[in-house]
Amino acid sequence: MTDIVCIHKSIYKPTFDTDTGEYLDKCPYKPYERNRIWYDCRCKAGTIFKTPQSFRQHIKSKTHREFINNYKNYYKEVDEREETIKQLLIDKEMLSREVQRLKNKLESMVESIKDDIDFHDCE
Repeated sequence: MTDIVCIHKSIYKPTFDTDTGEYLDKCPYKPYERNRIWYDCRCKAGTIFKTPQSFRQHIKSKTHREFINNYKNYYKEVDEREETIKQLLIDKEMLSREVQRLKNKLESMVESIKDDIDFHDCE
């Protein structure tokens, strides 16, 4: 019997070293990790690494080294914007839930006030 394997893919992003102010390659895999995420590297179209060995081999390439050296010029802003958009969407959802909760509370208060007031016909 064959099993279906779920493959998770992500885009590789180098880490920022605050001491030197440069971007560095840090292996995204833990030792002896199973079911690893496949990473696409933006240094060259179609570049994928699946293991720590393939990652170490990939970062030695000239194309990838140029990509890391120029990362802040081309991709840093895009990645920051993606994070900002993600955070803004989270904030929007939290605020919309809060608005809905307050609307429900207001409606229940209005209903309780209507029930408390007796309306009489004027004659």
